[in-house]
Amino acid sequence: MVGIESGSAVPRLIEGMKDFRMTKKPYVPPKLTEISLDQLSPRVRQLLPDIGKTVPTGCETDRGASMDSCQLRKTVVIKLGGSVLVDAEAYRKAARFMVRRLRRCAEERFVVVVSARKGLTDELEELAREITRYPNARTLDLLWSTGEIRSVALLTLHLEELGVRVVGLNAHETGLRFQGAEAAGAKLESLSMEVRRAFDDHSVVIVPGFFATLASGTLVSLSRGGSDLSAVLLADELEADGCELVKDVCGYFTDDPCVRREAEHLPWLSYEQALAMADAGCELVQAGAIEAARNARLPMLVRSLDDEAPVSVVSESVSAGGRESQGAAKHCGRRVGD
Repeated sequence: MVGIESGSAVPRLIEGMKDFRMTKKPYVPPKLTEISLDQLSPRVRQLLPDIGKTVPTGCETDRGASMDSCQLRKTVVIKLGGSVLVDAEAYRKAARFMVRRLRRCAEERFVVVVSARKGLTDELEELAREITRYPNARTLDLLWSTGEIRSVALLTLHLEELGVRVVGLNAHETGLRFQGAEAAGAKLESLSMEVRRAFDDHSVVIVPGFFATLASGTLVSLSRGGSDLSAVLLADELEADGCELVKDVCGYFTDDPCVRREAEHLPWLSYEQALAMADAGCELVQAGAIEAARNARLPMLVRSLDDEAPVSVVSESVSAGGRESQGAAKHCGRRVGD
């Protein structure tokens, strides 16, 4: 039997997180039990050639029970940005990342918020401006939305091929909605009824980020980095046990590690520190998403796809085990968009 690796940064940091959302228990990894490899699809078994005859799950099950029959209790929202979804192989890598999460803890169910493939949003805008110099904003949003829907479909297909019970939703089904006829000045809310219903038959729900709808049903794009905000709003409304933003770097640093090798990783930041870094030009996490997380008292975990890499937790206060950095408000790992 294989358990969660003792050196893995994610469980270690999650275990140390305080309960910042007064009504919820701390998010901790569940107790591991065993299920037979025979219960997994052939495609999933091909990914796990080195784990012996059993794999862990977070549900108490009988030997003959299916992993999909477990009662899923914890909801985790994971955002996969365009900096991660860079090409066709990246979607396969992201799907394997999700399979590993399900293998480690089948008690968790996931909402995965995806962005368009890296660079595709800009490519679509260039295409629109080749046709007309000043494209209508509504028409441009409609064209942009094809990038996110493409990501939803591709990741869903990869997970289906790997035997995962997964479903992809569109922007209207996701339920992010402006309260009004126009986005300007209107409050953005999450009405995730379709997402909740999807969990009746699926353990993973893939949704598009970066878009909401008006009361009329019209699609409206959020500002750059809007998929971060999508993930935070969904996590808050679903009362999720975790909100993870997956980037192409493993979180925040005291300086750009690509420029200064001595830059130190920051495992903990307050919302105020993260906002100060955003104001200073660090685009690692969208400022609007940080503000929404602060208002909801929702801790965010900023990480890469590497399970062994360190992560950064953005929360109400820096953990006693963390370290305040005098220059932390000036830098981030690197500038990234979605």
